[in-house]
Amino acid sequence: MALMEKVNKKRLHLGCGPVYLEGYINIDAKGELASKNLELVEENKTILDKYYKNPYVKRILGHNKRGRIVVDIKADILKLPFKENSIDEILTVNVIDHLRLQDFPIAIKEWHRVLKPGGSLIIDVGDCVANAEMMVEASKAHDENESLEWALRLMYCHGRDKYDCHHWGYTPSYLGDLLAPYGFRSKWVRRNYIKHVYPAFQLCVDKR
Repeated sequence: MALMEKVNKKRLHLGCGPVYLEGYINIDAKGELASKNLELVEENKTILDKYYKNPYVKRILGHNKRGRIVVDIKADILKLPFKENSIDEILTVNVIDHLRLQDFPIAIKEWHRVLKPGGSLIIDVGDCVANAEMMVEASKAHDENESLEWALRLMYCHGRDKYDCHHWGYTPSYLGDLLAPYGFRSKWVRRNYIKHVYPAFQLCVDKR
């Protein structure tokens, strides 16, 4: 019974980009439909423990290449095509810092709307304090420009299109405080639920 419940759980992977996560409904505003691109699904497919299955390469200033995006559903993550109280889990990885601060409440209310009571929202995002510390340290490095450009990329992102820049920053306690008024309760904070090559954290909250 427990296995059947696990299989039947409906999980959303929002802002999936080029990561096609097994066991989730992968959603992005851009990309090709999985139903019509099975070869690309195989190329991008991975599991949570190997979220970034390909080695991450530091690409700086004009040398940034993004993999092709394949999705189950193409949709705006601020307006999801699901009924109220219909989703068991939402996962976002490196997404909320790409939202304008003005859009944060819109996103959180929408995610709260589709989650079932007790459903989980797991948010992964770069740690803005740790990234700022990297910026300071970069000014002392011998290869100052390269280190500084890497720190700047973590702070601001690539800027390749309107989705590809960071608009705000977060720490675990700050993010938890922001989510609480929207009906979420903090469950845990980790730094290895999603493995990165840069400072990041993951906050899990559930819908009250």
